[in-house]
Amino acid sequence: MRNVEIKLVITEPHQIREMLRRHPEVRFCHRHYQKDIYFNVPTGRLKLRQEEGCAPVLIRYFRPDVQKARISR
Repeated sequence: MRNVEIKLVITEPHQIREMLRRHPEVRFCHRHYQKDIYFNVPTGRLKLRQEEGCAPVLIRYFRPDVQKARISR
């Protein structure tokens, strides 16, 4: 078994559910609630992560600016 985590903005969740139903090998294991709040800072990136059942965490990291990939239907 392999754990795969994918983070997406989903505008039509029903379409994703229908697509996953066509793949019986894909199994729902659990739901995890997480909210990231991003801040504009002069260098790097800064976000506040709020997770269910955990104390909020301030995270600073550095990553080059790249255009996000678009997935077409």
